[in-house]
Amino acid sequence: MKPSEIRLKLSLISKEFEILALIFWALFYPFKLTDTYYLGFSLILIILLFKELLVSDFFLLNKFSFYLLSLNLIFIVSIIFSINKYNSLLFYSDIFLISLWYMIIDIRYIDLKKFYNSFFIILTLFSLIEIANKISNINHSKSLFFKNPIFTGIVSSIGIIIGIKTLLDNTNAEKRFYIPIILINFVSMTLSQSKAAFLGLLFVLTLLFFNYNKKYIKYLGVFIILIILIPNPIKSYFQKSLTKDPYVFDRLKIWNSGLKIIKDFPITGIGLNNFPIISPKYNFKHENEIVKYFKVAKLSHNDYLEILITTGILGAIFLIFFLIELIKKISLEKSYDINMLLLIYILFQAFFFNIIFNPFFLTLLFILLKQIFKVNSSYLIKNNIQIKIITPIFLFILFILLYLTPLKIDKII
Repeated sequence: MKPSEIRLKLSLISKEFEILALIFWALFYPFKLTDTYYLGFSLILIILLFKELLVSDFFLLNKFSFYLLSLNLIFIVSIIFSINKYNSLLFYSDIFLISLWYMIIDIRYIDLKKFYNSFFIILTLFSLIEIANKISNINHSKSLFFKNPIFTGIVSSIGIIIGIKTLLDNTNAEKRFYIPIILINFVSMTLSQSKAAFLGLLFVLTLLFFNYNKKYIKYLGVFIILIILIPNPIKSYFQKSLTKDPYVFDRLKIWNSGLKIIKDFPITGIGLNNFPIISPKYNFKHENEIVKYFKVAKLSHNDYLEILITTGILGAIFLIFFLIELIKKISLEKSYDINMLLLIYILFQAFFFNIIFNPFFLTLLFILLKQIFKVNSSYLIKNNIQIKIITPIFLFILFILLYLTPLKIDKII
């Protein structure tokens, strides 16, 4: 087969398929803590980057591309001054690869309806498997795909948001298909016992109904009242959490510890992924624990705070400008599409958890931001032969240094 024919066939692969393939791996790999998970994720990204370099004559950069470039430069500076450079560099490698891909891909012609229908099916399959796992308790864990079951609830609630928005936009004949699928995702979210997923869902649905038809807010209000008055699983896990979960009220103490870290490292931060390393120094008394100082927070439980902790003043400046831009875009919207609703939902969750840098949520967040910023003026960069040759070599060296070498060292040690 001639190179031109290979290039033509590769160009026929849709962006929807590429994004969904990355999402599928990021979502369905069990537990996501093994080296194979991150190796697979990086290999998929490198393959997608190679394909983009081969088939594209031009790279289309928009405002989000330049935001991504700025953020990556800030991360690189933070690595230089990191308290554990190796730890930060290894964590950053995935962020770099996915940032590079989203910087250069052209999504102007992506079929959003096709993409979200497929994404909705993937999320529902995820929820079905989690329900089966919960009922059968095959692997004796709270979640098959995430170590933290809260993430399971958040993923399923994303399916609910897509389903309800699609339900409102479709004809009566099509609605019969979406109602039972929405219920599957709702059952999965409920079984995860994630308070954040439920509260975030109520927040986004309130915005959606207020924007779409205010009468639906009354139905949502009745649903909330019934949840409060009638015994049900949602009410029971809220009550249990408020009385027994040490992180419900200790989260404020964790945030306070994070502020103390920022005070001690205001300029450069501590570097990416170093909060668990330094947090014992800033530990606090846990009221609900038998051994008050034995438990140490491994997460900052706030992605905005995490960026400030890890990148210092440069990250703070970036975050302020970027959030102001997003708030302007959100406030100017006359009607919220699925992109905007999911973005608001993820931004809501990021205030209470560290989810943004999880590969699945990062992949989803970047596609949402790329879509929202695509109306901005774009800048074309010609993909010349030098870029086609140098970039693959660079990516290969990066993969060897940041993935295979650490794994080999770990086995030797």
